[in-house]
Parts: sequence; structure tokens; C-alpha cells
Amino acid sequence: MTVLNAFVDTLWSFWAACNAETHTLSGMLSVLSVGSGLYLGLAVVQVVGAGRMATLRRRVGSIRNLVNKNSLTNCSHVAGNLEAKLLTAEIGLETLSSSLFATSLILLSACLGAIFYSTAFQSKEISCAIVGGLGLYCLVLPLGIFIASSAIIRLRTRSVAKEVKEASTTVKAALANRHS
Repeated sequence: MTVLNAFVDTLWSFWAACNAETHTLSGMLSVLSVGSGLYLGLAVVQVVGAGRMATLRRRVGSIRNLVNKNSLTNCSHVAGNLEAKLLTAEIGLETLSSSLFATSLILLSACLGAIFYSTAFQSKEISCAIVGGLGLYCLVLPLGIFIASSAIIRLRTRSVAKEVKEASTTVKAALANRHS
């Protein structure tokens, strides 16, 4: 309960300090600029997803090559199943990627519009609520989207990664049994 009280006291102190000053749009230009950079940076999430898929694809390809080159017919179904599951995960991530790109573009457009408005009307006074709202929109929202998207990518590929690891162990064991 003391942590909650301390948090509320901090918020209350911030709110009182924020309302004690006069804020203008010119003071928010740096926050808006950082926000536009963060929204552009959301494209990095697509790279995270593509990198995760590329790693899994390489591992599945290695398993398929081991099975084919060593004629491990009892393991050929393992590699085929992995490729099917990998393609399913990849299709799901493509949908996420295109949705994320469209969302980022819309949010970036709004942020750029706010930069233009703030530049044109720099001396316009704004309330503390608008300062907080712009801070949330430009700083917290893009980071939240990045964290949520990265978590979704990890969740959607976790089962495939686990099966790739198990298949790798199975193929290595079959290969060891064959050579012993």
C-alpha cells in the first residue's frame, strides 16, 4: 500500500508542478520529433520478425539437408512437418507485419501533423493534460507497440522453435545410431 501511496503522491506532485507552469506548443516539438522517430522505428519490429523466421528457416533447412544427405528416411516426415509449421507461422507474421506497418504509418502521420501544427502555432498555450497526452502518444505508445509486437512474434514462433530443437535432437540421434 505504501508503494501505491508513493506513486499517487508522485503523480499528484507532477500534476501540481505541471499546472504551475505555462506550456506552449513550441516546448513540445522535441517530444513530437522523438515520437515521429519512434513510430518510424516500429519498422524495426518487422526486422525482428524476419530475423526470427530466417533463423528458424536456416535450422529447418539444416535438418532437411542432414536427413536427405544421410538418407534418414525414418526422419523425413520430421523435416516436412517442420517446414509446414514454419510456413504457417510465417503467414501469421506477415499479417502482423502488414497490420503493424499500416498502424505505424497512420500514427506517424498524426505525429507529423502535430509537428506541423506545433511549428505553425508555437506560442499557443496548452494545458497540462495536453502535455501528458502528447507524452503518452509520442513516447509511451510506440514503445508499448514495440514490446507487444515483439512478444507476439516470440509467442507465435515459440512452438516452432521448440519443435525445431526437438527435431534436431531426433535427427542427430538417428545419425549417431546409423554411424555406430
